[in-house]
Amino acid sequence: MRWMDYLLQRWRNNLAAHYIRPGEALLDVGCYDGWLLARVQARVSLAVGLDRKIPEGLLPERRNQLILSDTTTGLPFPDQSFSSVSLLAVFEHLHQKAEVVQEISRILRPAGRVILTVPGRQIDGLLDILITLGVADGMALEEHHGFQAADTPALFEAAGFVLLKWQRFQLGLNNLFVFEKTTGG
Repeated sequence: MRWMDYLLQRWRNNLAAHYIRPGEALLDVGCYDGWLLARVQARVSLAVGLDRKIPEGLLPERRNQLILSDTTTGLPFPDQSFSSVSLLAVFEHLHQKAEVVQEISRILRPAGRVILTVPGRQIDGLLDILITLGVADGMALEEHHGFQAADTPALFEAAGFVLLKWQRFQLGLNNLFVFEKTTGG
């Protein structure tokens, strides 16, 4: 990752951290280097990261929190294992979004939260410019699949979630969503 990628990642992580409540058991799907986990670990009861690619050279204590796995094959956790799940700049890359939402619902406790960020469609053009300038890598842009941020609420509501917050940030180019699982969902 280049400096712009890190800047944008830290911005997303810091914003999302505000919605992770003290004492929660957090799963960060697409955690990459575990930065969000390190940011909140002093106030949560459990911090686990899941990613299909974990960078080399992480501190051993951070690496122990991370699990190498693919979200497209089911999450490797028992039912109701977590009280909070985050997906920061991940959801738009997934092919089977409805199935992933169902799997998140399975591992999330009643009244648990999902915190996710989804870029707006216009971000791809801007990232193309930043990549050309050599200040960003724009990790896996080809995997956005034309996903629209506005489609996010319907996917979660269909699985028994209630939208608590939808906020645009990063100059309106990115979207933060916070959903809560209903007790019956």
